[in-house]
Amino acid sequence: MKVTIAEAKKQIKNAVRTYLYKGEEGQYMMPALGRLPLYMVGSPGIGKTEIANSVAEEMGIGFVSFSLTHHTRNSLLGLPVIKELDDGRKYTEFTMSEVLAAVEKSHKAGHEEGILLLDEFNSISETIMPAMLAFLQTKNIGEFYLPEGWIIVLAGNPSEYNRSAKALDMALLDRVRRLDIEFDEEVFVEYAKEKKFYPEIVDFLETGKQYCYVMDPSNDTSEAVTARGWENLSRTMYLYDKLEIQPDLAMVQQFIKSDRVAVAFLDYLALNELGCTKKDIDKMVEGINHEAYAKKWGELPARALWLLSDYLVRLLSSVCSDKKRSAMLTKNFDNVADFIELMKSSVLKEKFFLSISKEQAIVTRLVEEKDEAYIRLCEEFYR
Repeated sequence: MKVTIAEAKKQIKNAVRTYLYKGEEGQYMMPALGRLPLYMVGSPGIGKTEIANSVAEEMGIGFVSFSLTHHTRNSLLGLPVIKELDDGRKYTEFTMSEVLAAVEKSHKAGHEEGILLLDEFNSISETIMPAMLAFLQTKNIGEFYLPEGWIIVLAGNPSEYNRSAKALDMALLDRVRRLDIEFDEEVFVEYAKEKKFYPEIVDFLETGKQYCYVMDPSNDTSEAVTARGWENLSRTMYLYDKLEIQPDLAMVQQFIKSDRVAVAFLDYLALNELGCTKKDIDKMVEGINHEAYAKKWGELPARALWLLSDYLVRLLSSVCSDKKRSAMLTKNFDNVADFIELMKSSVLKEKFFLSISKEQAIVTRLVEEKDEAYIRLCEEFYR
């Protein structure tokens, strides 16, 4: 069973609270060896790291994240050092693993409890896996132990997204608590609002939730639009504003790895600069101030009218796909159709009709409802 990001966060938080619950004498009720690591499995960039980090922040405990594929065997397991006894005999010791060294640093800084996230767990090499499996069970690497108040959380990508990812055998799966996570657009938009993403990014995603996450391993176009990408773009957009740099397609594509999504976002920014803000468009779609907006946007160039048409279709598509709001589709469509008639722009009308005709879900709904505005549009273009 797959769970949403919100549900995964809830499950991890409850597990950590359980693991760190203390008895009357101050001892942990569940011994460290009995705390099964939590294992999150989900497609790249959906926010697995942020889930664990967010839980740690909310609980006021430490957080250390390690990507296991970015380290060598020696950095993960420790370096061998030759030691000599008083009688001259020599033996080998290992230095502290970089993983445990990072936890130890956080521990000394005052975090007696925390979460250790080991990312890309199912992609590590066969030479490291036995030691990592032992660590999950015994909580030590060599002579160095994970502090008692620290919890292990694992993360990995399904094999269809990562060629080096391997399916874990049943013996290992029996030693972890697995959570299969799927992306939830609604949750991500709320997260973007909470974290104060760049305002135009939030507005764009709210009206085009299909652009929040695009990742299809079977698609030859190799599109990769992730929650991580939008968050990183947001940080960059804020800095571009401070430096008075105009965002362009080349920059956006560095974070949003899809030509169509990157172009759609830049088109949305262009609409805002031309005075067609989300707030105004939303009011128009609700049937408010049609005459005022028709006058305000009446002199827009053809390119802007095309952008406006695309945005309106995206907005209607978003309403149609949202089960809670789908009943609003015909009302919103009628408002848009009335506004387009008021604009008296053949460019806007033609572009809108051509674009809406490609949205099968919308067309099906309008036909089923015998929507008069849609019928009039069809009669005009097919007569």
